[in-house]
Amino acid sequence: MIPIDFAATTNTKFYPLYADTSRYLVLWGGGSSGKSRFAAQKLIARMLSEKGHRLLCLRKVAKTLRESVFAELKTVIGGWGVSALFSIPTGINRDLHIKCRANGNEILFSGLDAVEKRKSIVGITGIWVEEAS
Repeated sequence: MIPIDFAATTNTKFYPLYADTSRYLVLWGGGSSGKSRFAAQKLIARMLSEKGHRLLCLRKVAKTLRESVFAELKTVIGGWGVSALFSIPTGINRDLHIKCRANGNEILFSGLDAVEKRKSIVGITGIWVEEAS
């Protein structure tokens, strides 16, 4: 595995939460406090270090997923230099989906406005709800 200096790339306020195994983890802070970046970092760290994950990223409106949550995850993957370990679709009309080539873990994306689509998603091991309000 590629060594990643988590301390150097993570907001010091959130760094201790890498070890948090609570069922629920609520991040709070003002605008630009690093909440979304840390959520993406924690998901990618779990994708690389644990097996058997099928994670789901949710946002109020599905249309905004590509420019927010998906983009944040891609930024972390690229910033950590682990792009070769992930399959990430390119192109505006492609379904949003990220798969870890090393172990088969995957991240799915859905909007809270797409109730019917979410009903058929099975085997989810973790959820990131961005800007839950």
